[in-house]
Amino acid sequence: MPVTASAPLPTALGGVSIALTDSSGNRFAALLYYASPTQVNFLLPPGIASGTAQIVVSNSSGQNSAQPVTIFPVSPALFSADGSGSGKAAGQVIQSGDQVYAVLYGTGIRNARTISATIGGFAATVNYAGPQGQFPGLDQVNLQFPVTALNGSAVLILAADSTPANLVNIVLP
Repeated sequence: MPVTASAPLPTALGGVSIALTDSSGNRFAALLYYASPTQVNFLLPPGIASGTAQIVVSNSSGQNSAQPVTIFPVSPALFSADGSGSGKAAGQVIQSGDQVYAVLYGTGIRNARTISATIGGFAATVNYAGPQGQFPGLDQVNLQFPVTALNGSAVLILAADSTPANLVNIVLP
């Protein structure tokens, strides 16, 4: 049965826990957001080293599943309104005269040195990119661009340190 946590996030949820060992040999207990028989959502701990890490998922029956993964300092992903990772972006869009302001949500963005974005082929001004502040692991990107970039809807192309995020659409309300 799926179990969801709220802040403060626990290290065990629904009998599931995750231990991470990073490329430097440091061991961490992951904070968990969600656990079900087929999926676990967790927060990578601050200070985890980039490179190959080992993730061990344990359940209350004592079963363990180990998996190597690669940890990157930046791995941008934007959330979508329907949770699919594509389609309409999760966030808010406000039009003020000939300018549009978008507040978007994602993850893997906060450690980036540079953020670039285009909407419908027009360059967007990145006013902020970093931690959202209220929810652990949630990142926020604030963009400004001309209304002419949209014809009702346009594709957002975002990159963090030249690593592209998934494509989402910006839609005027």
